[in-house]
Amino acid sequence: MLYQLLGLASIAGVCTILLTIPTQWCIVSFWTVIQTQLMKISDKRMSMINEILQGVGIIKFFAWEPQFEKQVAAIRSGKLGVLRKRYLLLTVYIVFIAVVPVFITLTTFVVYTKVMDKQLTASIAFTALALFKTLREPMDQLPNFFFCLQAKVSVDRVSKFLFEEETSKYERASQHGRRIMVL
Repeated sequence: MLYQLLGLASIAGVCTILLTIPTQWCIVSFWTVIQTQLMKISDKRMSMINEILQGVGIIKFFAWEPQFEKQVAAIRSGKLGVLRKRYLLLTVYIVFIAVVPVFITLTTFVVYTKVMDKQLTASIAFTALALFKTLREPMDQLPNFFFCLQAKVSVDRVSKFLFEEETSKYERASQHGRRIMVL
């Protein structure tokens, strides 16, 4: 419909959309890296907290609380740095998603008026804006894709855990030399 309305100028808008895809890909790739870093730091922090809770008596007895507080604070500080990067990237992406439709519309109208040397009337402009709005709605849903990426990182972690080698921690030798799994 845009092509029927604007002719070749609509192709400039589609080309602009295609040019934004690599930027979106880079942002999504960086988001995955940040999410993986965040999960590793969270694991490290939970491991440290678990260690502290298991040895709280010894820690209190030897008065090691300040040392462990520093370690937990350092891990927390690292997590806050990664969270800062994450939300900064999310902000950049939201601004990008808000600006791209305007840039696409602007590019199309510039090509229509300056390159094709046609007059942009109100009926053409408003119809084109309505059609661009129709294109914009799916683009507005792209930030929801980040939640899918978070789920993918989590599924990858669970998958990695489930495919790890079995440990001998729960095995005991039987009388016949075979191992028996104890649950």
